[in-house]
Amino acid sequence: GYREGRDTFKAGEEFVLSGSGYTAHGKELPYYALSWTVRLYSGGMDGTDMTSRQIAKEKGRDLYFEIPAPESFQESETGFIEVVLKAEDERDGLSSTKTLIMQPSHVDVTLESEPSGLFVMANGEKIKTPTTITTWQKQVIQLDSPWQQKKKGDIYTWWSWSDEEGNSVYKADHSYIVPRPRNGGEPRVITATFGVGASPYVQSAQDGSSSTTKIGIVVAALVAVVLAIALGAFLIYRKNKGIAILDVSDNERSVGDDFKVRSGAAVDVDRSHTTDDSHSYHNDETFRDNEYGLQESSSVSSGPSSILSG
Repeated sequence: GYREGRDTFKAGEEFVLSGSGYTAHGKELPYYALSWTVRLYSGGMDGTDMTSRQIAKEKGRDLYFEIPAPESFQESETGFIEVVLKAEDERDGLSSTKTLIMQPSHVDVTLESEPSGLFVMANGEKIKTPTTITTWQKQVIQLDSPWQQKKKGDIYTWWSWSDEEGNSVYKADHSYIVPRPRNGGEPRVITATFGVGASPYVQSAQDGSSSTTKIGIVVAALVAVVLAIALGAFLIYRKNKGIAILDVSDNERSVGDDFKVRSGAAVDVDRSHTTDDSHSYHNDETFRDNEYGLQESSSVSSGPSSILSG
């Protein structure tokens, strides 16, 4: 039967589960006498209108699977994972199943705007602020905003995103990776700031880029002048010392035999310092380095191992 609250999970988390089965006489069943099925269920808050999709299906005592991203905010709010292990004794025609229910680590995220009441886009859904959505920890929310919106006769343009700690991002299409729940259960907050007219933050970034380009051109010009002066001084010095400068562009010179590898000659190769590359190895904090990020390089997290016996 169902066992609520056995385990929790985060979006993208990986799990390895192991199970075992025994005959009525106490003998352990063969490896492939066991089979696994993993499904993600979601639906109405009262348990009606439930839908499901399969995440993994495997035969054997061991199972590996990864938690997928929820396909909608309804799925992140109501979804849970069901893991079913089935053991079959083909000789006696007997079977038994064990079921594990896994619940997500929920994080509430409030979408706000300044001024309040404007619209933002989250995972392709148009949402009027303020609105609180229920998400999974490490779930990615793709944020975007209609470029211009009209309110009380004024036309507002998107300027920036910011979180509850005051960290800001000045790019309209932003990937927000949901951090861990806040202490005290308060929701995470994402605020879209709008203003009348062009964003001063975007202009500031463009001005900074333009200034950097101008500085680079000036530095390159100064280097060229210094090199020209140095070359001229060197040529004058050689001329005063009576040192001839030969033009060898028209003289054909052959490469001596000492620089050729004779046919049939053995070449010794020192392999004592060969490099073994077989052990080379290779999550974006949303608004800062010590939280989740813009494009977290997909960090791999190891989920708990559960032993199910039947």
